[in-house]
Amino acid sequence: MDKGIQVFLMIRRHKTTIFKEAKESSTVFQQKRVVRVILQRPPEEQRLYKDDQTCPYTVYFHQKA
Repeated sequence: MDKGIQVFLMIRRHKTTIFKEAKESSTVFQQKRVVRVILQRPPEEQRLYKDDQTCPYTVYFHQKA
């Protein structure tokens, strides 16, 4: 079974750091929904960064933001 290419995310909030795997083909919005459950914060209160730039909701991890 092909899992596709994986990306690794580091999620930080205050003193909490979480490391998570995701498929390269997943969107930022999909990952924010997962983070919402973990950190109890809605997606609009989250900021995801790639290469020191904020990612828009519809970008895929393999695309440039």
